[in-house]
Amino acid sequence: ATRRTRSNARRSAITGPSVAPNGSTSPHDMKWQYASVLNFRPLGVTPTLVPQSLPSPPTEPRCWQTRRHICATIMNTSMTPYRRRKEQPAKDYAKTLFYVTFDLTVRILTAVGLVAIGIAGWMLQRDTQLQRAKIEANDRLARRYLPMYRTLTDLELTLRDCSERLLVARRAGHRAQELSNLAFQLEAAAVSAFSAENDLIIRVNLPIATDDAGNFLTGPFKEAKLPLRANAFMVADVMRLVAALETLDLRQRQMAAIQFRSLQQHSMAAVILPLPSRGAKSPDQPVIVIPVVWLQVRPETVGAWRAWNGDDPVLAVQIERVLIPLVQAVHQQAVDATQQLMRERPELGDQYVAIRRDAVAEQVGRRGARRNFGDSLSPDSAPAD
Repeated sequence: ATRRTRSNARRSAITGPSVAPNGSTSPHDMKWQYASVLNFRPLGVTPTLVPQSLPSPPTEPRCWQTRRHICATIMNTSMTPYRRRKEQPAKDYAKTLFYVTFDLTVRILTAVGLVAIGIAGWMLQRDTQLQRAKIEANDRLARRYLPMYRTLTDLELTLRDCSERLLVARRAGHRAQELSNLAFQLEAAAVSAFSAENDLIIRVNLPIATDDAGNFLTGPFKEAKLPLRANAFMVADVMRLVAALETLDLRQRQMAAIQFRSLQQHSMAAVILPLPSRGAKSPDQPVIVIPVVWLQVRPETVGAWRAWNGDDPVLAVQIERVLIPLVQAVHQQAVDATQQLMRERPELGDQYVAIRRDAVAEQVGRRGARRNFGDSLSPDSAPAD
């Protein structure tokens, strides 16, 4: 189109201005000229080039200006690249005050929750460890003190049974056999008495053997702190020696004495009879001591005897007279020992109560069985012929 326009311009310059077929040069008749410039030929019109001078360009009709403007606008729009609409950046809600405040609050609460969970876990673990340590400590205490309490309770109940059965044996004909049985039971209970450290040393009021038959009811008593097991062994040995007096006649029983003595290798207890030597004419002359019955005893038994009566022999009649108060005094010593053990370890109180209840029930069962056995052996229970 540009080359054609330039060619037409040169041709017009050579041939002159173009005129319409009717020879008019009015703008209306010259529309073919502008149409040829715009590369537009109206139908039925054939341009004729007339070599004449080119007049001044006429004013374009408004419709042609509008059409030209529309064409130029279309050309510019089609040739101009598409311009995107400037996009506004999206709003970042993560930078808003509400979001930041909410996020910080959640983070702080999460941190506090984690710290609280950690503290709770640590406290739970500590409580578990303390509880486990407490249980282990209670188990150690139970293994250490509960056997001691059980054996001391058995010893206490055995001493109580001995004191009651001695009252009955005083009036019975088989007193020697009864004393031997009681001595065996008491020694067995004393041997079984268990102590975690050393023998329990408890204060005891021992009745002093005197010539007065009823003086032991009001005194005198000798207060001493002696081992419990040693006193129990001494009482068992004394009951054996008193049972041996049944083999003597009345005169010898009035003269017999009991003495405990510690030798180099062993300790002995004996029933002795002081007899005057041959040719003696006065009671002040030396006598011959004849041991009627002797027993080998434990060394701690000799110490308990010395704390009670010293090294000198004591008349067997006096010992026999205070035997029941002696058993009762040692029984009270055993009661004080069990009470002291319970005061030292109150955390084992419920187990103490259970052990004592079982021991008392067992003791009552033995006494009932013994009573039934004695009734079956009595002459009154024998069937008639």
